[in-house]
Amino acid sequence: MKCGDCEYFLPDYKNAGMCVISSDKICASRGCTGLPFRRVFAHDEACEKFRKKS
Repeated sequence: MKCGDCEYFLPDYKNAGMCVISSDKICASRGCTGLPFRRVFAHDEACEKFRKKS
């Protein structure tokens, strides 16, 4: 389960990644935790390079 198309890995959160998209949430391995988190990238283009490879 993904929080959104744009996800990237935050070392500070170890196995968790942070979603940077309309619904900014922290992604855990089991899915979204639902916790709000501030957006780092304002545009999808800036986030594109952080997209997970399928």
